[in-house]
Amino acid sequence: MKVIILAAGLGSGMKSLSELTPKSLVPIANRPIIEHLINSFQKVNVSEIVILVGHLKDQMIEFFKKIDLPSIDINIVRAKNYEKGPIYTFYSARNQYFKEDFILSPSDLFLSPEIISNLVHYHKKGSISIAIDSSKRQKQGTQVFTYSESRLNSQHKFIKYGKVSGFNNRVLNKSEASAVAIPIMICSPTIFDYVENAIAQNEKNVTSALNIYIKKLKPLNYFDIPNYYWFDIDNLNDILSVNKFALNNNITPTNHISPTREGRVKDMKFPGINLFHPTTKIIPPIIIGENCYLKINSRIGPYVSLYDSCGLEANSEVENSIVFGNSQVLEDSKIKNKIIYKNEIIDVNLS
Repeated sequence: MKVIILAAGLGSGMKSLSELTPKSLVPIANRPIIEHLINSFQKVNVSEIVILVGHLKDQMIEFFKKIDLPSIDINIVRAKNYEKGPIYTFYSARNQYFKEDFILSPSDLFLSPEIISNLVHYHKKGSISIAIDSSKRQKQGTQVFTYSESRLNSQHKFIKYGKVSGFNNRVLNKSEASAVAIPIMICSPTIFDYVENAIAQNEKNVTSALNIYIKKLKPLNYFDIPNYYWFDIDNLNDILSVNKFALNNNITPTNHISPTREGRVKDMKFPGINLFHPTTKIIPPIIIGENCYLKINSRIGPYVSLYDSCGLEANSEVENSIVFGNSQVLEDSKIKNKIIYKNEIIDVNLS
């Protein structure tokens, strides 16, 4: 099965960070968001991933030159009119010769691989299938209204399934329940006809095409997949929250350093590492990438991701923050609830 990833957006919820780097390249637990997503797709026998790029596309292209996926073909496509909305980005893939059903996902989705595998398993060929989360009903996100709800026992877990009657305020049939749509779906190639129709009506979002699809009485199925984590990353607050979740659950690269106990470097053993000053205090959970340094009397943690080739100068303190892009935390600095990229410090409002 092929995958389309929408990675062209402006990242308007990211403040000044979106002017410096694409949202999907911001690291969560020292791995770019889009790399986490691709790792999840690797577990469901994906053959090709088409990545639609636009905003800061050169950074995206350069990043994927360094990614080696022997079993998956990566195809980078420059999206047209991506500034107008995600539906225009999606429409740019219409000439990629999709003859069979494919997965559609945004690039800023952080989720359990089990959600993808369940969606693939229960999808009916030639239809559209989405995953929903009824536990987040009435909360922020794309509201989905459903009917004909049933239950299906799978591996000792109950997965609800049925039909979708509409998204957000466009409910087309009497609905029995509402939930939040997990922004990943499996589509038939015919979806592009409805995308074209939605664009002709000056719509901006893919859900508008799905509402048109439903109105034509086409089958749009949902699967309510419980007990699995997923996050739709919209803003800086989301990034720090997901980073905290990933560190707490050890969703981290195996070749990076993730200390399991609090203490001074002098009381710990880091084989082959001589760039950590003995007086540095470490408070897990944290993760430290390759070629990083920690200088005298610095303090790191909890909930800090220190990406490759970054460091803390003397007497600096970092808590609940992400540091990447070859950044250095200056001497005597106290950094909390921030994202630092190429030494640009961006405050995160955690209200």
